[in-house]
Amino acid sequence: MTTFSSSFVIGAPYNVVLVYVPQQAQLLLDKTPLDAGIYLIGYSAIAAFAAAVVNIASSRGRIPFIYTLFVGCTVHTVGIGLLSTIATSRGFHAADIGYLVIAGTGMGLTMGILVLSTPYIVEDRDLGMCSPKIS
Repeated sequence: MTTFSSSFVIGAPYNVVLVYVPQQAQLLLDKTPLDAGIYLIGYSAIAAFAAAVVNIASSRGRIPFIYTLFVGCTVHTVGIGLLSTIATSRGFHAADIGYLVIAGTGMGLTMGILVLSTPYIVEDRDLGMCSPKIS
């Protein structure tokens, strides 16, 4: 139940950031769509990197997934909280990109570890239903 609620709670801010940041840049700051997409690089690139790092670390069994899930949720919550402090009148600055990096790190840690957590929380007899189907 923890992973279901975590994935539900982490998915909403992820989608909000992917829509809100470029929309804010285009509508309020008169940026081009390309410039608006560039602001998301800090969020998306670091999220992919963090997911890869946490998967490598946790798949070797050195770090229990519940600890990285807790750290990822905490970092993502802090990052989203910091993103809510971005002022709309002054434009984006380095601190705002830093906030996106913090939120992306937390999102990558959380989403990356949720992929690996299924075999640890599901009984062996139900693993076939919970694992992704490979055609």
